[in-house]
Amino acid sequence: MRGQERIPVGDTDSDIGVVKTDFMRQFGSVSNFSQVIYLDEETKGSHADIWFYREEVDKETDTKWLVNDDRTIRGKWLLYDQVLPLHDKPAFFLNVPVTVPRNASYLARAEYGANFMTPITMRMECIENMINGYTFYKTSFLTKFRYVVTFVVFVSALTLLAANFVPPLSRALRINKGKLGTKSRSPLEAAQRGFDKYFV
Repeated sequence: MRGQERIPVGDTDSDIGVVKTDFMRQFGSVSNFSQVIYLDEETKGSHADIWFYREEVDKETDTKWLVNDDRTIRGKWLLYDQVLPLHDKPAFFLNVPVTVPRNASYLARAEYGANFMTPITMRMECIENMINGYTFYKTSFLTKFRYVVTFVVFVSALTLLAANFVPPLSRALRINKGKLGTKSRSPLEAAQRGFDKYFV
């Protein structure tokens, strides 16, 4: 597509789709399903996500689908004949030959939308992108700064709202809801009135 026979490297995450029945037929089982496994623990970084698809057939239309119900996938239902059989001629990713879907444009459109040919400059789909530094991997310093300021303001506003409307938090932060200018009650008066009444 964008790179023709060479797949452009946009981040450290590559995605591999597998028909689950084929995988199970060859390997028998899946272990460490949700665990991140590195071939070299000292050089953590690049990794691959393996997505298992199941085959389903619509009995009314006899249409065959590849289905994945994972919440992070947009293209959950893919037409089987648009994906398989794979192309005979491989593409290259980091100089490694990899097989690609029968109709790569169809798959990219299903997952990324009509603008799949436009390079993504910011990714906020998951915490992983924030941790590995690829949330803003092609954005300017000003854009990054704006997002950081927005995040700080949002968290501050949320904290203040919570402090005002959650009584235990109000007491923990010692927020006095009295009118401005009123004198604080003495510790003796507070003890006489009761702990809760002092802070309410």
